[in-house]
Formats: sequence, C-alpha cells, structure tokens
Amino acid sequence: MEVYTDYFSDTTVDWTEGGSSPYLDDDDGHYIYTTTTAKVESYWTFPAGTISGTINSVKIRFEALAAGANNKFQSEVWDGAAWVDMGLIDPTGMYAWYEVDVSATLNTWAKINGCRIRVTSNLAIGTPLYVRRLTRKVDYIPMPTMGMPPPKISTSKRQQVISYLKMKLDMEKSIGTETKQSNKQGNRRNG
Repeated sequence: MEVYTDYFSDTTVDWTEGGSSPYLDDDDGHYIYTTTTAKVESYWTFPAGTISGTINSVKIRFEALAAGANNKFQSEVWDGAAWVDMGLIDPTGMYAWYEVDVSATLNTWAKINGCRIRVTSNLAIGTPLYVRRLTRKVDYIPMPTMGMPPPKISTSKRQQVISYLKMKLDMEKSIGTETKQSNKQGNRRNG
C-alpha cells in the first residue's frame, strides 16, 4: 500500500515551496527547492490507517531532481521518539524516484501511522535541488478475517456435543478393531 503525504506542518521552512501545501503530493505543479546547503524543511506526515497485519517492509520514496552534480539531501524519519537518519539521496538531472528502506525503524503500525519526514539540503554547488513527491510504501500481509464469529453455545449444549463426539469416536474405534480381527481370521482360513 503506497500513499502520498497529506500534510506539511511548516515547522521549519528553509526551502522554497511551489504550488500549495503539502507540496510533495501527487501534483507536478507542487514541489520544494533550494539552492543553498544545510537548509531544513520539516515535516510531512501521511494518512493514518486502520490496517493491521504482518509488516514485511516500509519504504519512504521521494521523486527528486538535482540541476547540478553532488546536490544531495539528507532524509530523516521521526519514529515517535527521535529523528532517525535515512541517508543521503543523490538525485540526477532528471526527475526520478529514490527509495529508502525504513523497515527497521518503522516496525510497528503505531510508528508507521505516526511517522514524520524532514529533509536537509547537502549541496556542493548553488544550483537548484527539487523534490516534488513523497510517499510511504508499506508491504504487509493483512490479518485474516473470519467473517461472522461462531455462535455461542451454552455449557450444557457443549457437554452434549462433547459426549456425542466421544461416543462416535468410541464407535469408530470399535468398528475398526472388529474389522482388523475379522481380516486376521479370514487370512488364517485362507492360509
């Protein structure tokens, strides 16, 4: 399941924004850019879900472009307690997707739903660095749904069912024993 960011907090606004908030959604006219190093832009969140299941992987994906060589940006994720470094993203001269695996950091549904993303420019030269999309991609195995819960059975009814099943099992064992004895006797006569 992959979702685009749905909120920008504007806690720290050192980059220039284009379009409208949250700037890194699924719109070519929305983006952020900078030409200066060590500039922070913070923070983005994603829609919280009610999904549950076994988490296989969690990835944060950026679509970005750098107009000059060695124009990178540092990416960080908030795990509910601290900012965790996701590493440097090193975009090329064309818009492309860059993916960071954060499965070790966002390892619970609470952390996934509460994660925040921030970026810091790391520019070698003063040419523009653009980021225009941000997604969170979760690969998971959904919890199985069982449909309707089983009907409640009273204790007396449960005891009746158990007694019936025991009786049926005893009968099957008895029939199985009689069949084996009958086969042995038949083999003695024929042998």
